[in-house]
Amino acid sequence: MHALAKVFRSNLRVEALDVEPAESMSALARRLDGVPIDILINNAGIYGNPDAPSFPGSVPAQSLLGMDYDL
Repeated sequence: MHALAKVFRSNLRVEALDVEPAESMSALARRLDGVPIDILINNAGIYGNPDAPSFPGSVPAQSLLGMDYDL
């Protein structure tokens, strides 16, 4: 992505985000406040096991609309 940022200097912005500390997400939201986003490329995965109720101690599946940030 950084190579693309060099080619498209004024049209591409690369931001790193670690979703582990909630403050990291808040900080990114503050940096991008009022900035229009045309395309977002997210290369992170969704954590969890869709069959969690079947496996004691397993972490339930997460989704973008139902993320348990405390987990």
